[in-house]
Amino acid sequence: MIMVKTTALLALAVIGMAATLGASIGAYVLSVSLGSKGPAETILFYGLIASALEAVLTASILAGGKRKRRELEGLSDLVRYGGSLSQKRLAGFGTIGDNIYAIVGELSDASTRKSERIAALTGLVRSAMESSEGALLAIGLDGRIIAYSREAAEQEAFAGVRIGESMLTEFFPDIALGSVLEEANRSHVAVKREGPVTFMPSYSVNGDIAHFLVSIGSKSVLESLAERLQGRRDQAEGSGKKKTVREGMLGSLFGRKTKRPIKSDAEPKL
Repeated sequence: MIMVKTTALLALAVIGMAATLGASIGAYVLSVSLGSKGPAETILFYGLIASALEAVLTASILAGGKRKRRELEGLSDLVRYGGSLSQKRLAGFGTIGDNIYAIVGELSDASTRKSERIAALTGLVRSAMESSEGALLAIGLDGRIIAYSREAAEQEAFAGVRIGESMLTEFFPDIALGSVLEEANRSHVAVKREGPVTFMPSYSVNGDIAHFLVSIGSKSVLESLAERLQGRRDQAEGSGKKKTVREGMLGSLFGRKTKRPIKSDAEPKL
């Protein structure tokens, strides 16, 4: 199987048919001028048949190419949505199919190696965070907490942290991460905020900021943070209790009343 542009194939077919018809018509005219009308008609007839065969073959090649293109698009969608390609399905594409199978295999191996490298780096980050001293948080650029140190885990303020779910704004709502990112991109140094809370940028291999290490260097900040979070929990529990009491009062006011049995003052006759 070869890959040819449709316009190039059509141009080649048109030139071939024009040459065949032109040659047969020229031979017909020459033969008639020499007085050989019978052979001239035969030559013209064969020329027309050859031109028709060229047209049919060109149409067949175009239809087959269109069918192969649809098959290749289907295989592309299969790979895009997580499917796997077998060498048997690519055998119909000939040498191109073998090359595609080899390329897909190399990409799959590269993706596997990349996943293993990411998993190893993730384990390294967690080990480094657990062995580091001080309260540290590792966050993404969206503010999502992806790891924290052992000392941070022991703090009451971070007792409810969920890796990959909790956001930094849950604990520090006054800190705008966007401004921190802009300042870090401009200065290329750690950014300090009130607390003291220090944002240390972590760069990717491309030189772009990928994560932040958030260092909380004051125990008073952790204590005030724990008190504030505890106040939020108490407030949430208090609102829940008020709602329950309100529903109970409304139920007692508008609920269905049970009928009491009517007592009779008359004594039963003996």
